[in-house]
This record gives sequence, C-alpha cells and structure tokens, in this order.
Amino acid sequence: MNDYIPDSLDMLEEYERDRERRHRLYEKQARREEMADIESEEERIKERWKNLKI
Repeated sequence: MNDYIPDSLDMLEEYERDRERRHRLYEKQARREEMADIESEEERIKERWKNLKI
C-alpha cells in the first residue's frame, strides 16, 4: 500500500497541471469552432457563386 500523502505543493502542482490542460482543451475547442465557422462561410460563398453563374 502506498503511504504517500500529498502535501500542499503537490496539490498546487496538480492543480496547475489540470488548469493548463483545461486551458489547452478550451483553446482546441475554440479553434475547432473557428474552423467550422470558416468552412460554413466558404460553403455560403460557393453557393452564392454557383447561383450567380446560373
């Protein structure tokens, strides 16, 4: 059995790692949403051009 008990520094380091991980996940999600917006706008532009050529 592991008798190790985390001290305040260990807990702070774990908290910081978790906070950084969540920050990276939020940034990744924001990039995905931005790319989805760009792709959606590209589709709208393509559709407009297609309709103009008719």
